[in-house]
Amino acid sequence: MIYLKLIIGIYAVFTLVASFQMYKENGERVNILTGIVSFIMVITAIFAGSKTFSVVGIGGLLYYQVAAIWQGMSHHNFHWQHHAVRLVLTCILIAFLIYFR
Repeated sequence: MIYLKLIIGIYAVFTLVASFQMYKENGERVNILTGIVSFIMVITAIFAGSKTFSVVGIGGLLYYQVAAIWQGMSHHNFHWQHHAVRLVLTCILIAFLIYFR
């Protein structure tokens, strides 16, 4: 579980940085929400137990997926190949979270 926490925690840190960079560029509130979700995931990865991290991690990963699709559709910049790869990776991470909790 520690490696999974590390991988998802790093993913959340990168997403946190990217969300605030995007907020500075376009001022969309969804980027603030993404940053908050990322921050919660990082804190949970560091301090929470396995079951709590699994719940927060699954919720956060699902949020990332929905937010990415929404951003792509709203900016008329939707690339289905990119989102298909994201979906597969998200499903793998969620399966690991469920299996290793």
